[in-house]
Order: sequence, then C-alpha cells, then structure tokens
Amino acid sequence: MEAIQKETKMINPKLVCNIVTSQAVDRKYHHKTLDILEGNLEPYILKCLERQLSARVFMYAKDRLVPINIMPRYIEKLSNIYQTGVARSVTDGDQSDMDLLSWYEKELHINAQMHLANKLYNACGSALLHPYVTEDGPALRVIPNDLFAVYSDDTVNPRNPTMVILLAGKDNLDRDIYWVYTATEFAVVKSDETIDRVEMERLGLGDGINPYGVLPFIYINSSSLRLCPVPDMDTLRMTEYIPTALTDLNLAAMFSAFSITYVTNGNIENLTYAPNALWFLKSDDPDKTPTLGTLKPEVDYAEVLNLIQSELSLFMGTKGIKAASVGQIGVENAASGIAKIIDESDTFDVRQAQTVVFGMSEHELWELILRDMHPVWVSQGMVENRAIFTSTATVETKFAIIPVGTQRTQLIAEQRDEYASGFTTRKRAIAALNPQMTAADIDALILEIDKERGIDNGNEAPENQNPTTGTNQGRRSESTDSGPSDRADSGAN
Repeated sequence: MEAIQKETKMINPKLVCNIVTSQAVDRKYHHKTLDILEGNLEPYILKCLERQLSARVFMYAKDRLVPINIMPRYIEKLSNIYQTGVARSVTDGDQSDMDLLSWYEKELHINAQMHLANKLYNACGSALLHPYVTEDGPALRVIPNDLFAVYSDDTVNPRNPTMVILLAGKDNLDRDIYWVYTATEFAVVKSDETIDRVEMERLGLGDGINPYGVLPFIYINSSSLRLCPVPDMDTLRMTEYIPTALTDLNLAAMFSAFSITYVTNGNIENLTYAPNALWFLKSDDPDKTPTLGTLKPEVDYAEVLNLIQSELSLFMGTKGIKAASVGQIGVENAASGIAKIIDESDTFDVRQAQTVVFGMSEHELWELILRDMHPVWVSQGMVENRAIFTSTATVETKFAIIPVGTQRTQLIAEQRDEYASGFTTRKRAIAALNPQMTAADIDALILEIDKERGIDNGNEAPENQNPTTGTNQGRRSESTDSGPSDRADSGAN
C-alpha cells in the first residue's frame, strides 16, 4: 500500500497540462468532425463562402446555401460491422461463463456502444471505451474524441497509452478540470497545474489509487505508427467542398437567370427596370446612335456537377472504397446522384479490415471487464451478478461482413464448387457463407434445412446434393467426415 501511495505522487500536474495543450489542435479538428457528423454543417460552409466571396455576394450566397452533408452517410456506410451480425462465444469455459458474458452484453448495450465506437473510429481515427459502474449497475460509454488526451511513456511500444486524461469541464473559477488515470493512480488536475483533493474525495478516490491495477479504458487506434492518429482532414475538406461547390452553382444560376440590359451612348432618367442589372456604356465616338441590348450569361451546370462526381469518386478511391458508377449527374438529380455514389459504393474490404481491429479490441475489452473490473465490483457489492469468470476462459467475437451483389453470388458459387469437388464439407461451406454463426448455430441450420427438404440422415446432405441449393450434382461428393478438407486448422468448426 505504501508503494502505491508513493507512486500516487508521481502524477505530474504540469505534465498533464502540457499533454492537453500539445493535443489541442487535434481535438479542435475532432470537435469540428463530430459537430458535422451530428448535422451541424451550415456554420462551417458559411465560413468557407465568406472567405471566398465579397460581402455583397456573400449575402446572396447565405440565402442559396445547399446544405448537403455527406459525412453522416459516408461514415455510416463504413461503420456497419455491428449491424450485419456479431456473435460472441466463450472458449475454454463453462456455461456460467457464457451466462456472465450474456448478462454483460445486455447490461452494457454492447452492440449499440460498439457501433458508436466504430463510427468515431472511422470519423476521427480512434475510439476510447470506458467501462464503469454506478448504483444502477455496469455501463459502457464511448468518450468523444474532443474530450480526451492520451499519453505514453512506454519505450517498447509507444502506441500503448500509459495515461488517459478526460476533459471534465470547468470549475467555478473557469479552470479546466482533468480526470487523470494511469494503471495505478487517479488524480483530478486543474489547468492551473494544481490537484483537487476535495474533488477526488467526492468521487470516492481520495487516496489517488486506481483500484483496478490497469487503465480502465480500451483505446482503439487506426494508426500503425502514432499514438494519436492524424485527423482525417481529407474527409473534412470533401464534406465542406461539395455543398460549397453546389452553392456556387446556385449563385451562378441566380445571376444567369436574368439577362443584363445595356444601353450604349444613352441615358435614361427615372428608369424602372427588371432585375438583375442595367449597364450604361459609352463608346469612344459620342456621335454614335444610342443602342439597347441584352447579355445572357451561360453556366455549364452539367460539367460542374460531373466534376463534383468525379472528385467524390476519386476521393473514395483513396480511402479504399470502390465507388459505384451512376452515370452522369444532371441538375435534376444532383443530390440523389451524390447519395447514390455513397450508397452503392463497395466498402467490403475496408469493413473486413475493421473486423480484425475490433475483434482484438473486444478481446481486450472483455479481459478488462471480466478479469480486472468485475471482481472489484463484486467485492464492492456494485453488481448483482456475482459469478466469477473462469481463469482459463476467453471471449471470442465473430463478425458477419456480408458481401453485396456479385461478391455474395461469387462466394456462394465458390463454396458450391468446392463442396461438389470434395474440397470442403457441407458444414464448412455453410460456415464460410455465415461467418457470424457459431458451430451450434450451423448444426441447427443444417437440421432445419434437412427437415424442410425431408432428409433424415442427421447433419449430412445426400452424397450428391448441393449444400446451398439442394440440387442433385449428378456425381458422388466427398463425405463430410473425411476427405482432403479435414485439416485441423482449415475450417470454422
């Protein structure tokens, strides 16, 4: 205990304030990103237009603003790995471990919170998960990226945070409040580099000791090189550019809607004229006869709209997303055309890569909750479920990233051909088509399929039956209990 109390004094308020200050620029961009993600795009577009236009034209632009916000739809398109099916199972444990996991899944609303973390990961490049407990029981929250800072003094793995700082508002003296966590310590630090012991007592951590012995956070980082990933300026710029360019078109339409009338070598007093403009021109020869004429500005709307389409498609290509071909965008389908580019884009590869990251993060999260935090909560009487997770048990998370269109069709064809050729089993073919299913789910599905088709030989399909269509293949296929696919590490069993 004395050793831990001694280490408690190691939290350096000056270091904490320096860390927060050094990451202020990144948090500013994160705040802007999250603000736009929540739908507040207009103020940022107005700032862009104000920088580019004269005061008079800017007044017109404000009334003709095109508030098309692509960011929510774009981020949602990337962040559906928790909406297409996720299954968690316990390995090397027993039924009580599975019951405890199921209880926490329900209490934490885990899929909803992890979906939010997935969105922040795609929007800001990282996500911070914080399991905690209140009088109402355990909960999980995702900390917005503009409300935390991370720091590492790990010389072996600098991407591993050793300190997490939460920005907890201001006090009555307008000082910023920071909740500072390390693996062994907790402190409330103010922006004037002081420690607030009274607030620590109010939070029940007056001794400054972190009761868990580990950081009570899971930090999901998209960067392979940096502790704090570079803010995604590309997406911010594209999000601002599209409505700005469309507003430019609106302005061009307004100014080109009316002809400009001009009078050469003449002057008309008390003239009443229709908008938009009347110009008085003089030639070098004052004796020339006065003339009256009109000028009709022309704007190539189709060319500008197709430029926007091409740039959006190119941008999505740089993010590893295969943009859909939607033909030419015209004046009549500008908004729907831009939405269609995003909706019909292929994000399979990007989402598949995310399942690896979030699979590892979930493993770390469940280790933190079930091994480090749950026993403490049980000892403090903070949770009603007092079961203890088996020491050998681990939680495995599987995602179902379902290919779309031709990809799904191709996957079915591949599994059908492999089964017909004797290179895989019926069970493994179904597992490949349904990666979110557990072995028990697959067995139940096979029984259901066989029952529907009147097959009574257990989990086996007839030897010449296709595993996906049930049609006769006209040849004998390999048994599901033997053959070249029965390698110890080759399937989803």
